[in-house]
Amino acid sequence: MVYPITIIRARYAGTYEGNPWLAFHAYVVPIGATDSDIECMEWWDKHRDDPDVAGGITPCAALAELERRHMFFRPASEQCPFDQGTTDKVNEIREGT
Repeated sequence: MVYPITIIRARYAGTYEGNPWLAFHAYVVPIGATDSDIECMEWWDKHRDDPDVAGGITPCAALAELERRHMFFRPASEQCPFDQGTTDKVNEIREGT
């Protein structure tokens, strides 16, 4: 697993962030990622492809995307610790199906 990780619900429900759940390879959320409208929009325009930032439709999907960006893949048999019951969905996202 990528560590440290901070996972939060997007302040603007994905409007600027692109997804409702966000994962950061950091102990704290970067300033700007959840700031006011203009600052948040500018931050995400600049950092959207940053390997230390990822988003997903669930907390586990955000984590899976962060792990993909760091080329770490959780075994399919290992349950995501952040939201139970979504392993199949996350594996579909990882495999692009």
